[in-house]
Amino acid sequence: CGQALIVRKFQDAHNHDISRELFKQLPSQRKLPAETEDEAKKLLSLKANKKMIQDKLSEMTGNVVLLKDLSNLSARMKAGNTRNDLEAAVKQLTDKHGASVNVVVNDSNVLHGIFFQDEEMKQSFAAYPELVCIDATYKLIELRFPLYIMLIEDGNGQSEIAAAFLLLEETKASLEKVINIFKEQNPSWKSVRVLMADKDITERDVLVSSFPSADLLICLYHTLRSFRREITMEKMGITSGQRNMCLEMLQQMAYASSEQMYSELYTRFRDCAPRLVLQYYDHHWHPIRNQWTMGMKYSTGNFLNNTNNRLESLNAKLKSVIPRYSSLETFFDKFFLILRVLRSERDHKASLSSLKVPVMYHSNIDGALLSYMKHLTPYSYKFVAKQMELKARVVLTKGDNNEYRITASEGLLTVTQTTCQCMAWRSMRLPCRHLLAVRSDLGLSLFAEELCDKRWSLD
Repeated sequence: CGQALIVRKFQDAHNHDISRELFKQLPSQRKLPAETEDEAKKLLSLKANKKMIQDKLSEMTGNVVLLKDLSNLSARMKAGNTRNDLEAAVKQLTDKHGASVNVVVNDSNVLHGIFFQDEEMKQSFAAYPELVCIDATYKLIELRFPLYIMLIEDGNGQSEIAAAFLLLEETKASLEKVINIFKEQNPSWKSVRVLMADKDITERDVLVSSFPSADLLICLYHTLRSFRREITMEKMGITSGQRNMCLEMLQQMAYASSEQMYSELYTRFRDCAPRLVLQYYDHHWHPIRNQWTMGMKYSTGNFLNNTNNRLESLNAKLKSVIPRYSSLETFFDKFFLILRVLRSERDHKASLSSLKVPVMYHSNIDGALLSYMKHLTPYSYKFVAKQMELKARVVLTKGDNNEYRITASEGLLTVTQTTCQCMAWRSMRLPCRHLLAVRSDLGLSLFAEELCDKRWSLD
């Protein structure tokens, strides 16, 4: 029993309709030729629309191609990739992308972070170390490591990545380790004048101790967002009207152009703010007002950067290309892909700027303006040229020792032939309209190389 199968009747006719169209629907007939499958893989890796890929492949082969077939092909591609192999990822960074890599582990030899920096990042930081923006972005890595990026601004006003690192835990010890690695590999860290970050306590404490000679600034966007999050009717026990009044006054203080203006606004705020709001503000924000009010931030030489918008823009570009929760291998490949694109765009803009020499009619040639054009980068020259236009509007009051008094929107300014108290001069380290007006009144040359920060020079 059960040793053999007896066929009693055999039906050799199909029990369904037979047609060429039905035959083309069979899986064996839908299979793509090897060359066409490779083309499909390339398109899928570029995140092309699957419906458009389906239409193109059907046109190329004459076969039936289903969306399900493309989804299965995409799944096989992912299964074939290595997933979060640390050794393979480090080799990928060093061999394929030419980056130096430092793996951060704890006392138990458990992975806590990966610091990476290619040669061009190092060169960019060495050339322009004065301002560093730092922030983290999330949900890019399958291992749930946030990505930290350190960003600088070059002499043409373009953003450049100076370094990047992944961290498992955003603790003081972990941050100190990677910042120390950055300092060891970048001797120019001592030239950092300004650090722009959010108000994260751990991050701020580490940056303050690691860069003792630099001024730490808080992004304006994060400042105002913190006010909105913390000063609520529920947390402070206040009415909607009181909340709106407080937020409006705090915004005015954030935009204060000088210490004097801030003091006047703060006095008004103390007189009308509810008790809990005032306690919160006096404890968390008033002692560090020089880190977040606009006028006092500009005095540090922040090159008119009041927010971390440069980093926010970069993070948006990263997330448009890097799939959410990628493996380490996929993340690094996509990261450097974006980096190549950004650098190509930067080089193109720099080339166009150098080719587009401003046209100056002979009857209006200003010798000083010509000198600035030859000495400065196109970006910084535009700033000075605008200040040259505005100097005619400056009203001067001469004082003692060649000092001048100028009433501006920021208040009463004291200006000499080499210094000014305005935000533009302190922030950009380039000649402002007030300084140029004073030099003109004194009969001095409007061009003076020493008035321009070295970072803006073409040399």
